Amino acid sequence: MGAEWTGTVVAAALAAAAARSDMETGKIYNAHVVPGLLFGLLLGYLRGDLYYCFISALMAGTGPFIFWLLGKAGGGDFKIALALGALVGAHVGIFAFIFAWLIAFVVYMVKHLAEGSAGHWLSENFYVMLSFFNKTGYNRDAGEEVCFGVYLFYGLFLAEIFVKVVGN
Repeated sequence: MGAEWTGTVVAAALAAAAARSDMETGKIYNAHVVPGLLFGLLLGYLRGDLYYCFISALMAGTGPFIFWLLGKAGGGDFKIALALGALVGAHVGIFAFIFAWLIAFVVYMVKHLAEGSAGHWLSENFYVMLSFFNKTGYNRDAGEEVCFGVYLFYGLFLAEIFVKVVGN
C-alpha cells in the first residue's frame, strides 16, 4: 500500500472514530484527532513533503476555523479538518467538508419534508447552508442537534471518489 493510500485509510479510521464519538457524546475528542494529525505530518515527512502536508492541514482547516470563531462550529470539527488535510491533502479535506455539508442539508430537508415542516424550516433558517457548523444544531429553539462527524465520514468517501475521478 502506497503512502497516499495509507493516509486515506488512516483518515477513514479517524473519520469513523470521530463519527462514533460525535453520535455518542456530541464531541470529537483530541484523543482521536491529534494522533491523526501527527501521523499525517509524519507521512509527509517520510515522503519528503512535510511542508505540503502542513499547508494542506491549514487550508482544510480554514473554513471550519472561521465557523468556530463565529460560534457555529465545535472545536472538534476544526481539529478534524486539520488532521484530514494533513492525511489526504487539502483538496480532499476541503471537498470532504463540502460534501458533508451537502449530505447534512439533504438529510435535514428530507426529515423536514417528511414532517411537513420544510417550508417553515427554510423560512426560519434562511442561512441554513452557512449554519451546518452549529454546536447545538440547525434550529436552537427546536433543539435539533447535528452530529457533523457522521456526515464528515461519508463526505470523506465522496471526496476521495470525486478527486480521483475528476483529477484523472
